[in-house]
Amino acid sequence: MIGHNRGPSFGPVNAWAKHCWTQARAELLPTLPLEIIRIRVARAKAIGLEYSTYATIRATTGRDIVAFLYSSESLRVRPVTLELPEVRAARLRHQDSDKLLFAARDMHADRVVIRFAEQGVELAGVASSPAALGSWSDARTAVRAALDPLKLPGDAVVMIGEGTLQKDWAEAGKLAAFVSADRFFGDAAKV
Repeated sequence: MIGHNRGPSFGPVNAWAKHCWTQARAELLPTLPLEIIRIRVARAKAIGLEYSTYATIRATTGRDIVAFLYSSESLRVRPVTLELPEVRAARLRHQDSDKLLFAARDMHADRVVIRFAEQGVELAGVASSPAALGSWSDARTAVRAALDPLKLPGDAVVMIGEGTLQKDWAEAGKLAAFVSADRFFGDAAKV
């Protein structure tokens, strides 16, 4: 039939057809040299991701991760003082990638950049986070407002956030991935 890719049927599976399909799939997957894997493991460590997460993003997007977009909630930024918990600030200081911030609407971008720099965290950019009850296109516009000044492609940026709403922002902006703050910061999430 037109459009059929000759993959295994959903009915009873013939052992030979299954073998052929498995073999064909294995031939499509690249075999990476050990040195490339070592380089990628080191890169994953440098940007603060588990290797499995990093490898999945690379395989899905075909790109390296160049930046992280954090929500102010994921960093536990104190609204009045704009202070980061030390554990999270230390993690950001050692991360080898650009750092962007989706600041809560009551935070002023210039003040956030200065206050983070005083804590040793250099931000590449700050943008206002999308409205909580905004539309999908509003979220996409807010993500592009954060990425466009730096000319960053969405599929090379990972969002670190909290909850389904922020995950939706990452999807609307066509970002490489969304990683929950609890998972990214590990034990630091309890701070």
